[in-house]
Amino acid sequence: MDTVVSRELFAEQLEEVRESELLSINHWELLRVIYPTLLIRMRHPSGPSRNFLLDFSRYDDFPPSIKLVDEGDATVLDAAKLPQGGPHFFRYNAPTSPYPSMCYDFTSEYYDWWHAGSNSVWHSKRGSAEYRVLGVLSQLYQTYKQTNG
Repeated sequence: MDTVVSRELFAEQLEEVRESELLSINHWELLRVIYPTLLIRMRHPSGPSRNFLLDFSRYDDFPPSIKLVDEGDATVLDAAKLPQGGPHFFRYNAPTSPYPSMCYDFTSEYYDWWHAGSNSVWHSKRGSAEYRVLGVLSQLYQTYKQTNG
C-alpha cells in the first residue's frame, strides 16, 4: 500500500464530498477530517443521529474500515446499543471481529473478516463512482436508513 497515493486519493475524493449536495440533503455532518480518518454524523430519517468513523489508511488497496462510534469516538461495542434491523448492519457475526462490523463490499471488514481472500472483488470495483469516498458514504447511509436508527 502506497501511503502517498492513499493520501492523495483521500484529499481528492474528499473534495467531491464537500462539494456534494448529499451533505445537506441527507443531513450529514463532517465532524473531523484528518487523513486517514473521517468522522461523520448521519441523521436517520426517524430522527436519531449516529457517528461513523471511517479509516482510509489502506485506501485504495482496500475500502475504508467503518466503525460506529459514540460521542467520545469510542467504538460502540454493546450489541444492545447498535441500530436494529437492516441486513448485515453492524453485527458481531464474524468470528474474528473484535468489534461490530458490516458485511458489505464497501468496507475493509468485508475482506478482513467476512470474506477473507476475496480482494479481487474490491479491485474490480474500486474505480467506479459508488466505491469512491462519496459513494461509500452514500452506501453507508442507505444501509443505515434500513435500520431503526
